[in-house]
Amino acid sequence: VYLPIVGAVKLEPLLRKFSAPRADLLASPSEHRASLEAIARGVVELVLEAARVCDPQKTAAKLLLVGNASGTSVSEWPDRLKASLLGRLRCYRLLLEHAEQMMSSGGKVSGSSGNLHMPRPHDVPYAGEDAWLQLLNRALQQSPVDELCHHAVFWWMLAREKRQELLKLQSPLLEGFVSNTRL
Repeated sequence: VYLPIVGAVKLEPLLRKFSAPRADLLASPSEHRASLEAIARGVVELVLEAARVCDPQKTAAKLLLVGNASGTSVSEWPDRLKASLLGRLRCYRLLLEHAEQMMSSGGKVSGSSGNLHMPRPHDVPYAGEDAWLQLLNRALQQSPVDELCHHAVFWWMLAREKRQELLKLQSPLLEGFVSNTRL
């Protein structure tokens, strides 16, 4: 779904406001399963739509990933292409910052008492220790595939020494990335 408004808003404060209720919902994740999923879906869709708005033809993304025949570096690109690439990367940074916040919270919830009938936090999507990984998998499963987002996620995980988790990602580009990258 194309959201023309996405290109006109300041994405960072919007995402902060949109995802703020998540902390409160984690107090009783089983009761708020649908809301937690909606927040994750909203974060992913907003970020990826904003990235598409920055570079609608994926020109900058393709040049960066595939390279160009002239062999010019990014610093030599026309300003329009540099701005498109920078816009995309800023969007991915927001997604990765959100994942980082989820990772640092470690799925800690206060609503997981001894009640055997209540699902444990890790049984509720986007509520357990691997909530950040679920969020990234959601981003990688979006259609159409955003190759640059996939690579940004892969490199981000490697920088955080999350190699095992990287291999758990469900991405059509992962095998090629792993075979071309020295892990």
